[in-house]
Amino acid sequence: VLFMFALKRIIKYNKFSLKSKNFLVLNSKANILFPKYRENYIKETWKIILRIILPFGIISRINFNNGLIEVKTTNKLNDPYLFIKGRDFFKLLSRGVPIQQAAKIFNEEVFCEIIKISNFTSNKKKFLKRRRRLIGNKGITIRAIEYLTQCYVLIQGNTVACMGSNKGIKEIRKIIIDCMKSVHPIFHIKNLIVKEKLFKDPLMRKKSWDEYLPMFYNKNIKNIKNSTFLKKKNASRISTDKMKNFLESRGSSGNLHFLHSKNKKKFLNLIHKYEEI
Repeated sequence: VLFMFALKRIIKYNKFSLKSKNFLVLNSKANILFPKYRENYIKETWKIILRIILPFGIISRINFNNGLIEVKTTNKLNDPYLFIKGRDFFKLLSRGVPIQQAAKIFNEEVFCEIIKISNFTSNKKKFLKRRRRLIGNKGITIRAIEYLTQCYVLIQGNTVACMGSNKGIKEIRKIIIDCMKSVHPIFHIKNLIVKEKLFKDPLMRKKSWDEYLPMFYNKNIKNIKNSTFLKKKNASRISTDKMKNFLESRGSSGNLHFLHSKNKKKFLNLIHKYEEI
């Protein structure tokens, strides 16, 4: 009882207060790289970036020679998690997200993730084909994913930037990874549509949805090829057996005449060829 009373007193005196001036013990720092094609955009919008950052107690500096953005905390910073939000803000800007959209990361309910795509395939043609599949014709698939998950998605080069709720980002990550592993995103989109319909029904919320969700199986093309090859092989064996029986019957009756040694060799070579097949 005494321990619990002491613990309550400690929590009461060490409560997090927004009015505290020097809350942080040490100032933290982070460096973020940005590509060269984003240099002009960051220069043009630098004043707007500073207006967004300074009220949260974060300072930033740019080094255009090395392509670095340095993010630092100040004594005005009250919430330590705002430093992580500020770092994510600059990461999104460097990956091609517009400033109006990237500024939404400072909301408490908004999270972000940058997923790398280039590690899944070493072949460049396959990578481009799968990335095009993820985008869709005139960006239809990405719009459908954004609508169903209520998240923002941007594909830029070898990465995909996502912004939204934690649940939506998890679903997007699954769709992207499966798409890069040669699974079409339309299967996941169908699942999300069915889940949304089931969630709207109050009777179906407590029940399991396994019966109602569509199941998709990967067709193994290699097994199909092997089965067709074996069928052909078995058919050729049957034909060789028929050929052997036919030649033996004709040879025993005397209808086939192999008087010379050359003709006999030809006959034997024919049988050996059929046996090899």
